[in-house]
Amino acid sequence: KLENKSNIAGYFRRSVYLFKQFYTRRAIVRFYYNIVFYLLFLTLFSFVLLVDYFPLNNNGGVRNGVVNIKIPIAELFVHILVWCMIIEEGTEFQRHWNEERTKCVTRRKILRKYFSEDLWNVLDFTAITCYLGGFVSRFIINEPAFIASKILMCLALYLWYIRVLQVFAAYERLGPKLLMIFNTMKDLAFFICFVLVFLAGYSVTSYALVTTDEQVTWRDTKDASFRHEFILFNNGTNLWDWELIRNVIQWGMWKAYGEVELIADHHYGNKTQITMPNNAYGTIAFILTIFFVCIASVLLLNVLVALFNVTIQNVERSARKNWAYHRYRLVMEYAKKSHFSPPFNVLAYILYSIDEYLMRTWKRKSGKSNI
Repeated sequence: KLENKSNIAGYFRRSVYLFKQFYTRRAIVRFYYNIVFYLLFLTLFSFVLLVDYFPLNNNGGVRNGVVNIKIPIAELFVHILVWCMIIEEGTEFQRHWNEERTKCVTRRKILRKYFSEDLWNVLDFTAITCYLGGFVSRFIINEPAFIASKILMCLALYLWYIRVLQVFAAYERLGPKLLMIFNTMKDLAFFICFVLVFLAGYSVTSYALVTTDEQVTWRDTKDASFRHEFILFNNGTNLWDWELIRNVIQWGMWKAYGEVELIADHHYGNKTQITMPNNAYGTIAFILTIFFVCIASVLLLNVLVALFNVTIQNVERSARKNWAYHRYRLVMEYAKKSHFSPPFNVLAYILYSIDEYLMRTWKRKSGKSNI
C-alpha cells in the first residue's frame, strides 16, 4: 500500500513538473497568454458597464433570459475574473513580503519598497480599491449607492485600461518610448500647476463680469443722470449652486485649449446661455480672455514643448539601460506568476497546495519506513 501511494504521489508530482516545465521554460509565453486573457477581460468588463450594469434584481425581473437572477451572467463572470486578479496580486504581495522579511526589513519599508520600486503596483492598488468600493455599494439598493457603484467601477476599468501600457515595456522599440512618456508627464505636472493659477484667476473674474447683468438690472431714469435704482435677480438670494463651480471651470477650461467661444452656460430665469455683453463688463472680460489665451496657449505651451525636448534628450542617454532594468523586472514578475492566467490561477494554486501536501506526506511516510 505504501508503495502504491508513493507511486501515485510520484506520478502526480511528475505530471505537475512536466506541466511547469512547459509553461515556465520562457516567461514570454506566460506573458503573451496573460495579455490575451487580460484583453478579453477588458472587453467583457466594457460590455457590462455599457449595456449590462443594473441595480440588483429584487423585483422578479428577467436578466439574460433568467427569472429572479440578482445580477446578469456577464457581470457575474466579470466579478469572478476580478477576484481572481485580486488573489494573484495578493499572492504577489505575499511573495514580496516573505522575501523582504528574511532581510529583517521593517513593515513600513516593505510597503514603501513594494510601491516605490514598481509604480504599476500603485495603479493596481488604486484600481482594486475603486473596484471594492463599487462592489460593496453594488449590493445597496438605492440611487446614490448605485451611482457611486457605477462611477467607481468605471474608474477601475479606466485604470485597468491604462495597465495595458505595461505591454510596451516588453519590446525594445516601444519600451524606451514608454519611459519617455512617463518622464515628460512630470514636466506636464509642473505645467498644469502654472496653468491652474492663471485659469482660476481668469475663470472667476471673467465669469463674474459676464453674469453681472443677469444678477443686477438698473432702472432707467427720466433725466440723463446716472441710474440709482436697481432690481436684483431673485432678490439676490439662492444664486449659489454646485453647478456654478462646473460652469466657472468650463468657462475658462476651453479657453486654455484655444476655443474662445464667448458664451457662458448658466440658468437665470428662462435664460440658459449668457453671451459676453458689449459694455464695460464684457470689454474687460474680453481683454482678460485675450491675455489668458496668450499666456496659456502660446507662452506656457511653448515652454512645455521646450521642457519636453530637454527631458527627451536626457532620457535618451540612459533610455536603453533603464528599459533593460524594467524589462528584467517584468520578466521576473511573470516568471513568478502562477502558470494559469485568471480565472484559472485559482486552480493552479489548488494544484500547488495538493502537490505540496503530497510531498510532505510522502517524505513523512518515507522517513518512517526507513526507520
